[in-house]
Amino acid sequence: MSLWGWARKRPAIQRRAGEDLLRSLALIIEPDALRASIAERVRELTASESVVICSVRSSDAAFAAVCRSLLDESLTDVAFAPNGTLVRWLQANQEPFLVADRRGTFGYLDESEQAMFRAHSICACVPIFSGARLMAMLLIRSAKTDWRLSEDDVALLIRLGRQAGLAIENAELHQLERERLKNLHQAQQLAVAGQLAATVAHEIRNPLTAVRSTVQYVVHSATEWEKKRELLEGILEEVDRIERTVGGMLALSRPQELELQEIDLIASVEQSLLLVQAYAQANGITLNRQFEVDALPVRGDARGLHQVCVNLVLNGCQAMPKGGRLTLRCGVWQPTRDARPVASLQISDTGCGIKEDDLARAFDPFFTTKKTGSGLGLPICLDIVTRHGGNLRLESVEGRGTTATVLLPLRTN
Repeated sequence: MSLWGWARKRPAIQRRAGEDLLRSLALIIEPDALRASIAERVRELTASESVVICSVRSSDAAFAAVCRSLLDESLTDVAFAPNGTLVRWLQANQEPFLVADRRGTFGYLDESEQAMFRAHSICACVPIFSGARLMAMLLIRSAKTDWRLSEDDVALLIRLGRQAGLAIENAELHQLERERLKNLHQAQQLAVAGQLAATVAHEIRNPLTAVRSTVQYVVHSATEWEKKRELLEGILEEVDRIERTVGGMLALSRPQELELQEIDLIASVEQSLLLVQAYAQANGITLNRQFEVDALPVRGDARGLHQVCVNLVLNGCQAMPKGGRLTLRCGVWQPTRDARPVASLQISDTGCGIKEDDLARAFDPFFTTKKTGSGLGLPICLDIVTRHGGNLRLESVEGRGTTATVLLPLRTN
């Protein structure tokens, strides 16, 4: 039974399936997935046994099988020469090549191509064009002697060949663009890694130089050890500085796995305040608590969130060397009526503030305006909050102070 005879039994379904296939071409952007989808859908539409897509092979420019419908596991040896009779016929006529064509077109093929068609029961070859370029071909297979394509079927396949060519070309361009962006991203990562390595080397070289010169002085002078105690203590401080730099780098490059559990964010804030209370009193800093709720339940890593609270509170205190007020606000924040509420922690100081240009770089590793800072505290805090599905942002006015805001998903029952 011919395809048209089959289609007359279900003309609406046939037309709808053909239109659905044409519309779906623009929805798949992976070249291999697009070819596989085209092959399988054409097999269904033509009621054939299988469909194979042949694309240009890079080694010799021949049209070789690259994709087949789900029911076909053979045809690995199919290939047509770029200057062969089949390719020339398709380029000249720009329509499907039918073995059963009454015009006797099958006899136009050379003997090797005719043998290929017979060996694999190829009944039709549909060209896939992109503009005037033949970029692929569809081989339709069927061993049924009464299998035929009607004029309407041929018209649909011609239209499909044109649109499939554009779709495949667009998918290949998308793939090239993704690969280009991937390579660019890798290049950027290498550049950042090089920059970090240079910065780490600089940060470590200075204290190492101080350590080396001090040790040389102590070794070559065995007298007055009591006077050298201060020098030895300086060595320890420089070694600690190196350890902090290396530790911060490791925290950024290999973040620890989160141990999630139910945590009260306010309790973490209170623990951080206990650690800085003595420092605040000694430096004339007033700690002001403004808690809207008694508890803020979140699901997170206790150690990580405690580290965030301590770092942000210390940053606020260190920004006020001449005293001031540190205000901590905790509550539930809902950005819009339909949005899910989140746990909010704000830490505001009345210190010197941050310059606008410096604020844009605040989360860059190793960037710091402190004389003894490593520039890793804020990047590590941002990493921890982000891995909790939250957000960390800074707002500052130079000369008036800075506010750090932590937003975390609120745990709900």
